[in-house]
Amino acid sequence: MQKKLIALAVAGLVSGAAFAQSNVTVYGVVDQAFVYGAGDNAAGDSQSFAGIQDGGQWSSRIGFKGEEALGNGLKAQFQVEWGKNADTDAGIYARQSFVALSGNFGTVGFGRQYSPSGLIMGGNSSNALTGINAMNQLQEGIGNLNGTMKSASGPSRWDNSIKYVSPNFSGFTAQAIYSFGETAANTTYLDKADISDNGKFGIAGSYKNGPFNIDLIYQAKYDVVTYTATTSSNAYDMDEWYIGGAYDFGAAKVYASYQNLSNDASASYDADMWSIGVRAPVSKVGAVYAEYAEISYDPNTGATQSLDGSSQGFSVGYDHDLSKRTRLYAAAAWMDHDDNVATVGRWGNAGGVAAAGEDSYNIMVGVRHAF
Repeated sequence: MQKKLIALAVAGLVSGAAFAQSNVTVYGVVDQAFVYGAGDNAAGDSQSFAGIQDGGQWSSRIGFKGEEALGNGLKAQFQVEWGKNADTDAGIYARQSFVALSGNFGTVGFGRQYSPSGLIMGGNSSNALTGINAMNQLQEGIGNLNGTMKSASGPSRWDNSIKYVSPNFSGFTAQAIYSFGETAANTTYLDKADISDNGKFGIAGSYKNGPFNIDLIYQAKYDVVTYTATTSSNAYDMDEWYIGGAYDFGAAKVYASYQNLSNDASASYDADMWSIGVRAPVSKVGAVYAEYAEISYDPNTGATQSLDGSSQGFSVGYDHDLSKRTRLYAAAAWMDHDDNVATVGRWGNAGGVAAAGEDSYNIMVGVRHAF
């Protein structure tokens, strides 16, 4: 009731008539954590950081979503969501913004929407790819499906996209998305630009039955090219695939995943990453988790040798729910790198960066509230 009253108050300031036809919900998250990180630089000297960081588990945000029944089972839906680094005066940035039609056929949406990997992969990690767990730490480095770092498929949310999500068929669901690159070529290169430049495509299938789930994802970015006033980059492709799953034994839930990236740029490389994790309740409101992850790079002909080797990570954590909306949490992670690999961790310089051949660690204690 309180959410609806707030939504109606906000709607009244904008356009009472426009919102009167929809059921609108206001929601959000504020998540703040103390983070300490340390690691050695290329010279072997120790460097460290301590401070308050936003989004220890979930990035802080505020959003509005709603739907309108159109008859015969057809619904119009919308969602707009903005993020905010609540620990600083940093500006607001867009997360999601789309409109959709849904019915017995499934859901078709248009706008800035989650890629399949952005929604699915967290379900196969012991801490949902958040905080400083091992998988998330290594993913911040370079190239993988989640897209929270340099990625073949871009960010977890794709601009200018059309997305389809199927109904649930006895535990199986499918989704597909295409993001138009909308590459802006100037007059000099207008004849060289193509409407497929920088376009992204993703498809996924998921099956969940009781304690078991498994997910398959394929994502690709085609004709990656940049046009400027005087130059244009060579076009190349990137593609990624992923398989992950989990099984809940009751006393503990286990997770595993494997993913592969192929980058055909001039400094091309392949990357493979795998992870295994476990999460176990220790009380009605508390749970512990652990995860190990490893990413390996294999440079192709002409590629830079700075990506040749592997990074490994291990993390542990504890979550304690004070209520359905408020959680206390603590976590620690350790990273180790081969001589020709250096992966930036979850917090970048704020969390400690290990140079090639060095290691680093992070600890974090925070509180998260959802409304």
